[in-house]
Formats: sequence, C-alpha cells, structure tokens
Amino acid sequence: MGPQQSHVDVAKAVHCSISVVKYWLNRWTQSKDLTDSTRSGRSRATTEKQDQRITSLAKEQPFVTAQDITNQLERRGVVVSARTVCRRLNEAGARYSWPMSKSLLTEHHRQNRLRWTQHHKATDWNQMIFSDETAVRLNSVKGLVWNFPGNEKVVRTVKHPIKHEWKALPLELALNLVHGMENRVLEVVESHGDFILH
Repeated sequence: MGPQQSHVDVAKAVHCSISVVKYWLNRWTQSKDLTDSTRSGRSRATTEKQDQRITSLAKEQPFVTAQDITNQLERRGVVVSARTVCRRLNEAGARYSWPMSKSLLTEHHRQNRLRWTQHHKATDWNQMIFSDETAVRLNSVKGLVWNFPGNEKVVRTVKHPIKHEWKALPLELALNLVHGMENRVLEVVESHGDFILH
C-alpha cells in the first residue's frame, strides 16, 4: 500500500472500518508510535502457564466440563471461574461439542474395507443402485467434549444394520451421497481401511 491510497482503499485492504483507519493514521501523525498503550480494566485472571494447564486438562480427559476443570484447579490452589475456563479454551480454538462417532473396526474389518475400496476405485457410482439398508449405533456418545482444531475426539461405536425406507431422503442429499462415493473410497484406501471423517 502506498501513501496515495484513500481511507476507503486502506479499509478494504485490511478489512476494517474507515474510522479505524483514521484513528491509527491520527495516532501515527501525533506520536509516531503504534504500540498498544496500557489498558485500564481488570487484569487477566490466569497466567500463561495456567492457560496451558487448562488446555491440557481438556485434552487429556474426554468428557471434562469447564466446572470439572475449575474444581481441579481449585484443588491446586488456582481459583478461576468456569466462565474463565471456557474463555481460555475458546481462545485456544476449542469448541464444546459432540465427539465424532465412528464405527469400532477390528483389523479384519479394516482389511475388508481396504480390499473393497481398492477394488472399487474406478467404479462409476452414477451407474450404481443403492439399497435402503441403514444402521443403528450401540454404545452411543455419552456427552459433549472439548474439540480442538486438528484434534477432534472420536468415540467408537458398534453398528447393527436394520432395514429402513429412504423415501423421505431429499434428492439433493441422495445425489451428494452418490457423487461423494469416489472421494470416500479414496480416503478409506489412504487410511488403510480405518475410519474416515465422512
């Protein structure tokens, strides 16, 4: 960006409002300093080391709640609220959500999946007829977990097939399933028959 650009151009380039651009330009003109000034207000309730501990506890314990972490920290002499724990986990990129539910696969299952997908890599899925069989999962997911980017928690469940009519399935969803088969087959091959994210 050069000095010829207007406030509007700069605001678009850095994705902020024109008033923010004007504020920082005025501040630069007056002081030639753009460092953060000392802020009034409450100081942070936790240290960097405590923030790391909060994150570690959430990663180590599958179904831990913010209140559980608060209680564990209090036993170590660190007093923070459950809301603070939630904020620290959100700052670390975590979200409190259901874990991913995936089939419990034995080595035999993995080998069969791998063999089947390798055999069907070149299949034209638009020429395939799909049956109306679906499955019910046992060992259902027990509760919410803290999921971190790139480190989604997975709960293994057991599937039992049952017959089910797909009449209510929207056409667009059915087409997405068919068109996505090629990618799913390749992902199973890449995972050596293990579960995949789709």
